[in-house]
Amino acid sequence: MSSSFSALVDSQIDSLAERPDSSARVLLVSVFGDSLHPRGGAVWLTSLAALVAPFGVSDRLVRTSVQRLVAEGILERTAVGRRSFYSVAAAATADFDLAESRIYHRRASTWDRRWTLVVVPPEGLDGSKRARLRERLGWIGFDAVTPTVFASPTLGAADARDVIAGLDLAGEVVVLSAETDDDTGGRLLTGMSGALDTAGRLFRAFTERYREIASQIDAAGELTDQQAFCLRTLIVHDYRRAVLVDPGLPTTLVPEHWMGERAYTVARTIHSEVSAAADRHVQASCVGIEGTLGPPDARAAQRFVDDQAS
Repeated sequence: MSSSFSALVDSQIDSLAERPDSSARVLLVSVFGDSLHPRGGAVWLTSLAALVAPFGVSDRLVRTSVQRLVAEGILERTAVGRRSFYSVAAAATADFDLAESRIYHRRASTWDRRWTLVVVPPEGLDGSKRARLRERLGWIGFDAVTPTVFASPTLGAADARDVIAGLDLAGEVVVLSAETDDDTGGRLLTGMSGALDTAGRLFRAFTERYREIASQIDAAGELTDQQAFCLRTLIVHDYRRAVLVDPGLPTTLVPEHWMGERAYTVARTIHSEVSAAADRHVQASCVGIEGTLGPPDARAAQRFVDDQAS
């Protein structure tokens, strides 16, 4: 079974570059969020390129993608001699930390019927500013219920203001708190954009893609450390796509037999089995400014812990 399992994993790794939605930029964000940001410091560009090479991403595409991420304020570059090192930008750290809490932990089980709203005033933002605001708010769990109103039932005003400050948009948008009378009002508000339906389809696709690997995960010990890293990156990369579309509703507001719960179980099953080997690969492969990168932080040990947030 082990050889067939290894081939199954390799087929998923090889298929990423062939997908119509494949993006080196998004893959790099997944790598930083899952493997590099928890270790702190900055990683040498050559190490970063080697990490993603098994996915068919060329050195040239890595360079182009990190330049774009720097321009977007997501990564920052540190030059040491002729070497370039990259890390999560200080202004984006809060976004990565909030995304971590959404990706690696179950949704809240209770709700106080309160919402945080981010409203773009009538005079509005230009197209590029609004697109960046929508993307960054979406990362942490805000849903665009209209083109100018973003909402979350679980995040607070401080979370929204952190994103707004990081984009240098303070004073250009308004943050409000609101309360619905009952759960029906919450379902109506979140139904406006169709994000829940989209997330459900993505969670279903994720579950179908990785169900066979999860069912054979006892063979994970036969994978190389590089394969384990690639598999962990893949599941986080694909699971993250669904989670960051999902408006993050408490369990009282999601449909019965919600696909997000099944997807969480598949992601947790695979992640827990391959993480130790994946971390060894990152530690052995990556060069930081001071030499090797540090170990993952304490939060990384709590990822996909089988708890129910309250």
